Amino acid sequence: MSAGAVIGDATEVAYWRERATLAEGRLAVAEERLAGAEARVLELAEQVAVLSRMLFGQSSEKAGPGKPGDRAGADGQGDDGQEDSGQPGGGQAGKRGQRPGSKGHGRRDYSGLETREEIHDVPDGQREPRVRAGVRVPGV
Repeated sequence: MSAGAVIGDATEVAYWRERATLAEGRLAVAEERLAGAEARVLELAEQVAVLSRMLFGQSSEKAGPGKPGDRAGADGQGDDGQEDSGQPGGGQAGKRGQRPGSKGHGRRDYSGLETREEIHDVPDGQREPRVRAGVRVPGV
């Protein structure tokens, strides 16, 4: 190996060490910027949540059927002092629709409307026979 090759190798090693040092510096700056940006995103997300609550109020779909203030505190008990079962609405299942035993809507009253009787007679040639080759037609 010649002296020129050794000097060339030493120069190349110094070049790559300098590049690595610069890259490490840029990496540190980028990581600081990323941490600052992530903190800012969290801060803005909190502001959006606060402003949304101010504008739209609390979500009624997440609240139980009880009073708006009936939420469990950190001790697992609601404002009324009873144990919270973790279910929305104070432990009752959030079933929807008509409850058993409750009165339904019933039919509409059409007794006040005018009525008339209409008879539609189908000619014999257009009628379906009630029995086809010994097989009874369903629904007839």
